Amino acid sequence: MPAHMKTRPSVLLLPLIAMLAILQASCGKQDDELPATAMPAVPEIDTSNFLPVVRNQLDEAIARLAELPYDPDRNGRLGMMLAAYEQDASAAALFERAWRLDKATFAWPYYLGYARYDLGDLPGAVAAMRAALAINPSHPNARIKLAEFLLEAGDYETSRDEYRRVVKDLPGRVEGYIGLGKLANLDDSPREALAHLEKANAIESRIGEVHFAMAEAWRKIGDTDAAARELELFERYRNLRPKTRDEALLAIGAMNVGDLPHLSRGMAFMKAGRVVDAALAFREAVKINPRNVAALTSLMELHGRNRELAAARRYYRQAFDVNPENAELAGKWGGVLRDNGKRDEAAQVLATAVELDPFNANYQVMLGRILQDNGDLEQAESWYRRALTVDDMNRDARFNLAYLLAMRQQNEAAADLLRPLVGEGSKPAPQVLQLTARIEAQTGRFDRALALLRRARADLAGGSNPVALESVETDIRTVEASKAQAGQ
Repeated sequence: MPAHMKTRPSVLLLPLIAMLAILQASCGKQDDELPATAMPAVPEIDTSNFLPVVRNQLDEAIARLAELPYDPDRNGRLGMMLAAYEQDASAAALFERAWRLDKATFAWPYYLGYARYDLGDLPGAVAAMRAALAINPSHPNARIKLAEFLLEAGDYETSRDEYRRVVKDLPGRVEGYIGLGKLANLDDSPREALAHLEKANAIESRIGEVHFAMAEAWRKIGDTDAAARELELFERYRNLRPKTRDEALLAIGAMNVGDLPHLSRGMAFMKAGRVVDAALAFREAVKINPRNVAALTSLMELHGRNRELAAARRYYRQAFDVNPENAELAGKWGGVLRDNGKRDEAAQVLATAVELDPFNANYQVMLGRILQDNGDLEQAESWYRRALTVDDMNRDARFNLAYLLAMRQQNEAAADLLRPLVGEGSKPAPQVLQLTARIEAQTGRFDRALALLRRARADLAGGSNPVALESVETDIRTVEASKAQAGQ
């Protein structure tokens, strides 16, 4: 080749060189919202500890990715599977790879934001959610999550701006008002907080975090009674979240082929009273994972409820073989035995439950009740008193102990046990009201007794227990006659 051709580029090549330079510069340019770091490597994934059905699913996806490691969909799909099994670090790496390989798909930075949040990387979560919104600026859940991430990251002013936009554009979504309420509390502006939170409560009244934030606002104002009422509502609804449907997150959940989705469905069916559907879901969970103690325990209880003790015992033994020192399993099995008339065996099992968990008052109360039903009142009383040392406000322990004391005419001691259960704002069972009324009448407090009995009658009216209602009516007539005889 002539020397002049080695040292001087051809005129024809100059446009091509310029184009390559521009292309190289554009490829090296990083997105404004994510740090300019190298693309993460494909993570090493050990599938040996997963259930066989899950292991097969993951191994197949890993093999497919190995064939085309720069395919964004294969990276993202494996990330979704790993996110479904809470493998957040590996999922985050794969979502970031998918996003870097495909800047037009909303799902990859959106999922990356969630994964980084779960890993505690709030700045990274914010950056990823901003990248998702750059692709789809109107996505409601991404907008709300960005505001939430900013709030948790301590960027209050930017979070407030985002929440205000959410409230303006999505007035039917409760999350915007919750966020503004929390921020007002942080600013020591409790009345402003209540204004936002009351709007949230008007949209959805059973969200735990709303009532917790309202309790904080009332505490700052100095109204301890209102704060206490809100804290009580928080305890009642603490596990309830805003009702939102996120198709992207549902797609991740659908990737889970393990036993846990079936267990969750079973629990939901139980809550809805769909017992047959619950049993089918629990059996499917056990089919996938024969060591799922929660599903086995639920099947044990379902069969016990149907008086199918042999089947219940079979599931109990299967769960016991997995975890013989599970206090909850022992306690629930003791309850099944008791309800099926096996009181002596139940007492032995419940004694074991107490040994495994001596701080569970309910097991002690259950054991005391079995001893009471067997006529061993002294031992029963001992267990009720022991339960109260663990949980001083255990309702069943207080009621059962008060009943035993009333039998011995120790009315004042019995009344002292029951009064906290029937006080203002409490919601005692009718039998608690009735027993308390009888004790009050024994000590001459007839008006107090009648007030309690009328509360019990109101609770039982129109219900499915006419025998209990008639018993209360009889007590009312008796107390009224005793009051008249006493000249009160």
